[in-house]
Amino acid sequence: MLFWGKIPLLRLILPFGIGISLYAFLGFINHYFIFLSLFFFLVVVCLHLFKLQPYRYRWVNGILIYFIFFSLGNELAYWNNINNYKSYYKQYINSEYYKKDTLLVRIKEEPTPTKKSWKAVAEVKAISNNGIWKEVKGKLLCYFENGEKVKALNYGDELIIVSNIQETQAPKNPNEFNYKQYLYYHQINFTSYINEYAWEKTGKNSAYLIFEKAFWLRNSIIDALKKQGLNKNELAVASALMLGYKDLIEDDLQRAYSSAGAMHVLAVSGLHVGIVYGIFTFLLGFLGKFRFGNLLKTVLLILLIWGYALLTGLSPSVLRAATMFSFVIAGQGLKRSTNFFNTLAASAFCLLLVNPYLLMEVGFQLSYLAVSGIVLMYNWFYHWFSFDNWLFDKIWQLTSVSFAAQIATFPLGLYYFHQFPLLFPVSNLVVIPAAALILVLGIAFCSFIYASILAEFIAFLLKWVIKFTNEVVFAINNIKWSLLENIRVEMLDTWLLYGSISCFLLFISTLKNKYLYFVFTGISLVICLQIIRYKGYNEQRVISFYNAGNQSLLQLTDGRNSIMIGDSLITNDFYSLLFFTQNNRIKLGLRDPIIINFNDSVATTQNFFYKSPFIGFYDKKILLIRHKKDLDYQFNNTTFDYVVLTNNVRVSIYRLSNQIHFKTLVFDSSNSFKQINYWKKGCEEKQINYINIKQDGGVNIPF
Repeated sequence: MLFWGKIPLLRLILPFGIGISLYAFLGFINHYFIFLSLFFFLVVVCLHLFKLQPYRYRWVNGILIYFIFFSLGNELAYWNNINNYKSYYKQYINSEYYKKDTLLVRIKEEPTPTKKSWKAVAEVKAISNNGIWKEVKGKLLCYFENGEKVKALNYGDELIIVSNIQETQAPKNPNEFNYKQYLYYHQINFTSYINEYAWEKTGKNSAYLIFEKAFWLRNSIIDALKKQGLNKNELAVASALMLGYKDLIEDDLQRAYSSAGAMHVLAVSGLHVGIVYGIFTFLLGFLGKFRFGNLLKTVLLILLIWGYALLTGLSPSVLRAATMFSFVIAGQGLKRSTNFFNTLAASAFCLLLVNPYLLMEVGFQLSYLAVSGIVLMYNWFYHWFSFDNWLFDKIWQLTSVSFAAQIATFPLGLYYFHQFPLLFPVSNLVVIPAAALILVLGIAFCSFIYASILAEFIAFLLKWVIKFTNEVVFAINNIKWSLLENIRVEMLDTWLLYGSISCFLLFISTLKNKYLYFVFTGISLVICLQIIRYKGYNEQRVISFYNAGNQSLLQLTDGRNSIMIGDSLITNDFYSLLFFTQNNRIKLGLRDPIIINFNDSVATTQNFFYKSPFIGFYDKKILLIRHKKDLDYQFNNTTFDYVVLTNNVRVSIYRLSNQIHFKTLVFDSSNSFKQINYWKKGCEEKQINYINIKQDGGVNIPF
């Protein structure tokens, strides 16, 4: 059982995290608190030194310390937010869209290709303000036009760019992932699309040498693997697993690993750092026989762990894993017997001191939960069964680790990703040993990269191990019931599930039945909430207009069934359709939709009718105007609830209002801003209701 007295660092990180969260989520800050905390700190020191506090009032001491750490977290979150700096370039950029800004920037990371451009985060060093250069700070997310010129762009290059700087966009569809908030927690509030002719190198590269060499080494290893004949999926897995380079992973591969419950293998994290730690612990085991050997081993292990972290690009997941293992290695090297949760809390505290907004990272949360779950529950699972056979025993050990980690993370996984892989024990039995073998072979390949015959043999083994792993993952993904998808879990459900898990752990530790009652109560409440939502799903009727890039897309919801109607480019693109609509469909509790293309001639179901340009849904009538000829019909006295204007159709609001009876106009996302502004002006003059999907985002309209 965990006793609070034995885990002081874990107790202190709780108020520290609350202070960070209050500012990050609610913007709460009170600068007087930090001065009050300094006073409380002096009070605590005096009480301790002069022993002035009676034992029965010791709780006062605890409250004062909690307040100090709460204030520290709150203040750190404030001062780590770039918006609170006077030197932030935000106040100097042009507010008018047509006026471009001139900036001096430094590329902070390697540019990576996307479908239509190259993406890189840049540090803004200076901005031209009325011809005068002003030194500023802040990050800018840059999208460079695709072409030969951008391929010569490297980490550390300083550039002069001339472009429009735009604030990051809020979600454009109901319940869509909030990418604006995600970037905000990374201190990025603005983006810019930069044409090929709108940027030039200054000729100066201010890259940090250690990062530059790490990126060069990583790219050299990837190029060497390419030359050994690894195909796209094999190379993608090798690059992601060995080096933390995930840009080669395609959608199908990522979806397969995610569905099989093995996505953690492709994101370099604690698993990979742990395997590297195990490999080098074995290789350096002989040092224990020498005087000061353990100290040398400790130093070398920490250096090797951070060397690997540097090679993988020092992503947040690697940073926290390397920090965590550094504390563990240091504790073992100093032969200090400490509670593991203190070590865990110490590593988290160090990371949050440097960057408090790591607390908002999904990976940060899942990583620490997984490790905590393994420590708390592994032994309990492992002792369920006993095997004399060595192989069966190892298999059960691995299964126990998987169960412990999965139970600790599944409520948060359901909340963020809305899915649960049922066959995760099976996939992990393959992918975790395979990951260890791939890392061993990867280290061997890097060690003998210039010994051509040996490197070729190692690459051959590496290729077939990855190929076998991919085949297993795709096979599991192809099993229809291997993945529970589209599960709606709210924050309240998540807290209730974690409360139930905590009470269950207390029951295991104390064997007191009262904790089981809390477990059943928590689970029962979650089930009741799901039943209430399910009842609401069956009674709903909703018309949804989506902002689907430059395409038209709408959805008609009847209970848990739905029909999607849109342009062929979006309805035939599975991943784009998923991106724009999935979160909203999960929120509405919908089954797979019926998909109809605008070009389909006639489509009918119960309570639904479509024949271009008319849509009937219960008593709602919708008119789609995609071409001028759509106005040639005889509308008689029909009153349409919605008239949807698409594809920049050349029609005036005056003609529409004179020819058709309607309640609301809809300008969907397939139209240009220029055309929409023309229509808006007409609507305002004629006092016509309108919905601007292009600018204001998609909407759900229940009726």
